[in-house]
Amino acid sequence: MMICDLCRRVTDRLHSGPKGAEKTEVCDACDNDLKARLTVAQREEAAMREARWVAMIEHWKTERAALAGTTLN
Repeated sequence: MMICDLCRRVTDRLHSGPKGAEKTEVCDACDNDLKARLTVAQREEAAMREARWVAMIEHWKTERAALAGTTLN
């Protein structure tokens, strides 16, 4: 039997923790929780990128219109 480095549960199977973090071996429950959190983070990152892209395009349009002496409707 093995022990999860995070929750200390006894298990018969461990997974490697996330890359870039200090070496950790985790149980199925902790691994599934990490994967769920990564999915949420990836969705939030994608939404933030989209919002920033839209804002950048609108700012660009406004600047370009100002340089040309026109206004946007």
